[in-house]
Amino acid sequence: MNFTSDEKALISYFAHQEGSLNRWGFYLAALVPIFAFGGYGLLRQDLVALGMAFFAQLGFLLWHVSASRRYSRILASICRKLEDGHANGPVAES
Repeated sequence: MNFTSDEKALISYFAHQEGSLNRWGFYLAALVPIFAFGGYGLLRQDLVALGMAFFAQLGFLLWHVSASRRYSRILASICRKLEDGHANGPVAES
């Protein structure tokens, strides 16, 4: 199969995932400060802190959606290549 470098990187990422602990750690590190700002803003009725928390959360969400869309396009390309290869006969192991 002729995979692009992006496709190979995504295959390698999923093939070598040991668990979701790293992913949870990343999300916690990114989201805990946002929620802390939001909580502080609610407790102190501070609109600036609430606004900062809102826009930080919005930025995180937009980044996550963007990354998911990119990975889904690459995954769809991998699946099409695998489907085409399967339709043309068995794939030789290398």
